[in-house]
Parts: sequence; structure tokens; C-alpha cells
Amino acid sequence: MSNKRGGKGAVASTAESIYLDTLLKETSQEISKGNPHYTFSSKVRFDQEDRMGTINYILPDGGSFYVGGKLLAVFEAKKQGDKGNAIERWYKNHNFCRDFVNKDVSYITFCSGYVKEDGPLYRILYPYHNGDKGSINKFTKGKNSVFFKETWTREEVVKIMQQVLNEIVEEV
Repeated sequence: MSNKRGGKGAVASTAESIYLDTLLKETSQEISKGNPHYTFSSKVRFDQEDRMGTINYILPDGGSFYVGGKLLAVFEAKKQGDKGNAIERWYKNHNFCRDFVNKDVSYITFCSGYVKEDGPLYRILYPYHNGDKGSINKFTKGKNSVFFKETWTREEVVKIMQQVLNEIVEEV
């Protein structure tokens, strides 16, 4: 019998990481309130039980947005210093969403902390956000988009999230 549980991943452990996670969670929930165009969920569920093993949902940091039951946007938060492995869960969540739910999902990641080109966040995420896979510091619909900034403000996150959701809804 399959264990019905989700993959929670690591819990944010520094004040800066907790700040970014909370900022994305609260902003996503706020933006979704009363909007008739899309539905917000803190989970992404997987119905293909036979392919998922013991995991049947993930919890992206900033939640997920659906239009007509179709997953169209996922928001993640990643904070890391000049060393560490905070990015590992990004790959799992990204691959589950693309491989099992919607290959054309807009997967948006907000990175903070050590975000220079020689740092682990940039080096590890670059191949998944370059060329036809997506973009860096700009939104590309249906692809991966990563935004790097040492520290994020609420206004900056709201602006990007709203842009993403507006562009998605325009074409649906």
C-alpha cells in the first residue's frame, strides 16, 4: 500500500530564509483573494499514483495557481549563502510539476542571499533558466524564470507575481 503524504522538504532555518518563504506565502495568498481568474493552492497534487511512489503532493514556497483546473504557475523561494545545498528541493519540485502535471507550467523562483554569478544558486540554476528553458531576472511564460536579489521587498515580489499572473490569464 502506498503512503499518502507530501514532500515537505527542508524547513527554512535562517531569519532571511524564513522572511523570503513567508513573504512569498503571504503575497500569493493575498493576490489570490477575490480574483475570479485563477485559483490558489499551497499544494501541487499528483494524481498519477503509480509514478509518484510515496509522494502525492509538494508544497512550493509561494504556492501554485490554476486556471480551469490546469496548473499554470508555481512560485518558489530560495535563500542561500555562498555555501550550502538549499537548491536541491527546487529540482525535485520543478521536475514533478513539469513531468507529472503540466510541462508548460511557468515556474518562478525568487532567490536571495549570495546571488552572484560565482555562487551556488546562480551556477546551479543557470542551466534550467538559459536559452529555451527560461530566463534570468525576467518572466518567460510557460518556462522557468528566476529572479536574483540579495534581499526582496514585498512591493518587488507583488509586482513580479502580479505580472506573471496577469500575463498567464491574458492568454487563457
